[in-house]
Amino acid sequence: MIGENVRTGNFEKYGLNKFIISAMERSWKKKDFHLYGRFDFAYDGTGSPKMLEYNADTPTSIVETAIGQNLWQEMQFNEFGIKYEMLNRLEKSFKKRFELWKMQNEGKNFYFVADELTIEDWGNVVALKKWATDVGIVSDTIDFKDILYSQDKCEFQNREGQRIDTLFKLYPWEFIFNEINFGDYEVSTTQIVEPMWKGMLSTKAILPMLWDMFKGHKNLMPAFFTEQQMLEVSKSYVKKPIYSREGANIEVIKENKLIDKADGEYGEEGYIYQEYAKMANLDNAWYIFGTWMIGDKMEGLAIREDKTVITKNTSFFVPHNII
Repeated sequence: MIGENVRTGNFEKYGLNKFIISAMERSWKKKDFHLYGRFDFAYDGTGSPKMLEYNADTPTSIVETAIGQNLWQEMQFNEFGIKYEMLNRLEKSFKKRFELWKMQNEGKNFYFVADELTIEDWGNVVALKKWATDVGIVSDTIDFKDILYSQDKCEFQNREGQRIDTLFKLYPWEFIFNEINFGDYEVSTTQIVEPMWKGMLSTKAILPMLWDMFKGHKNLMPAFFTEQQMLEVSKSYVKKPIYSREGANIEVIKENKLIDKADGEYGEEGYIYQEYAKMANLDNAWYIFGTWMIGDKMEGLAIREDKTVITKNTSFFVPHNII
């Protein structure tokens, strides 16, 4: 889809200026290294799973998926003698991905940056740093406030002024696009992961674009840029900001009636409208299924539950068993 957008110049729906679009195009054409992402699906046990969104830039719950589930699996076996099978190859797959990076960047370092005071984010970068270190990469974690930028050398540096060769940022591109130092990321010789071209995918705008390109695909739902187009197809739909996170500013409409909504600070760039998908509902909880992409391969499953149909950052993580 990105290749098609770059070929046709079809970027008007992203809500971004031409300077940012040009920077993303250059990142795509350079084939900048990418690490991971997560698709979220609705599935009620019938038909095919339906794509809700793609978290292409800063998906979290790595710790819960890769480590928490393994501990739960061991506990079930040790206490009850039950051997559960699960789709969880994250640690092994991340290490393979880091080995590939190491082959392409011999002798270079890899820093993982997040907000140290945000426990979930920091836990994710600590796990990634460990796996990178395990395969022999010189790596470290660093808080956002400790990153420096050298205008003279066009590079990011740590608090001691040492060069950062590659910087994994657990911080959304759409936030960076609106900051005054965006130009530093564009001209920096420091490699940024996830790359700038992922900014094209970390937006709900891809949902109507995908529907337009692959209309009728069994894993997609009708999605449009206008409410009128949506109403011509269904009276049950979800209104989503083009840029939003953790369920913020989402509205759920069933048969033309608002049944749930979440507050937030998103929506300035506009909205998309996606048909309402049937979700698994057990014991008064709603479930969504996340599939982890490490590189370009699906390597893990993450299930989350919430008391409402909108999955938020307060939702619970649920281990799984494949039978």
